[in-house]
Amino acid sequence: MDEKTMWEDLGKIKPEAIGRQTIRVGDIKESEIICPSPSKSTNYNRLINKPSINGVILEGDKTSEDLGLDTADANFVYEQSEASDEWVIVHNLNKYPAVSIIDSAGDEVIGNIHYDTLNQVTITFIGAFKGKATLN
Repeated sequence: MDEKTMWEDLGKIKPEAIGRQTIRVGDIKESEIICPSPSKSTNYNRLINKPSINGVILEGDKTSEDLGLDTADANFVYEQSEASDEWVIVHNLNKYPAVSIIDSAGDEVIGNIHYDTLNQVTITFIGAFKGKATLN
């Protein structure tokens, strides 16, 4: 069976027939690398279905504002003025923020953090104390 018949039997078209360049490889018998030839479809500007972010097509130079992305670092500082072993914090950050807790003496404190919603967190401790929680 010749090469043409093998390609046809496999339901394939020979690379040369679709505009690809075939490169023979050194001493390896019957081996070849098939490289796609340059075509208009590889030019991003000619793509019909370009990707988008927030409905804005990714064309040219776009800023975060152009794409509707909020780059501000949203954070919230909560102050617990009465000693308590449970702090319920409504932060309205619309995310599950990282939480850092400092007691009134300036020491870092670890508590059990429960994310009630995207906008509220409850922190429980083994003892009551006053301090601040920074959420970001």
